[in-house]
Amino acid sequence: MGAAEKGVEPHNRLKNETLRGSSGLSAIEVSSLTKSYGSLNAVDSISFEVNEGEVFSLLGPNGAGKTTTIEILEGLRERDGGDVSVLGLDPWKSGYKLHEKIGVIPQGFKFVDYATPKEAIRYYASLFGVKADPDAILKKVSAELKQTNKALESLGRKFDRFDDRVTVQTKDQEQRMRKLERRAAGGR
Repeated sequence: MGAAEKGVEPHNRLKNETLRGSSGLSAIEVSSLTKSYGSLNAVDSISFEVNEGEVFSLLGPNGAGKTTTIEILEGLRERDGGDVSVLGLDPWKSGYKLHEKIGVIPQGFKFVDYATPKEAIRYYASLFGVKADPDAILKKVSAELKQTNKALESLGRKFDRFDDRVTVQTKDQEQRMRKLERRAAGGR
């Protein structure tokens, strides 16, 4: 079934556009990228370049090929044609090396909803190839546990052990978990 038959006009798809970055080194280079699903051309020969330090976005209606393009750039989906380079690597052929350099978290990523803090630290440290001592890291943030407990107690919950799963995720708790993740990855 063609794009027009699905209710999406072909001119609304990502196609035949060449955008050139204006500064320095290329972080992303895409040339004549194509991806089809049967007779539907989701991405139709697009080309663009994103230089180091630039902010870039893909805009378009639902079904235009934005998600497909990003998944190809992340190495999560194989392209049908064209050339793609992210940080000098082919995402499909060198996905593991690329994932050591970039962070990819899918929209529906729910790991922190189910992991203990110790599990989260081990997981994120492994992503960055960092040796981390969860107990030492958690000791540094134990003062924050008191603040978390105040918020949880107002919800009728209590979190008093780093081996327990937090069943209520407030924005504040999520920010604290992100802090733990950064520390596990060797950051501050």
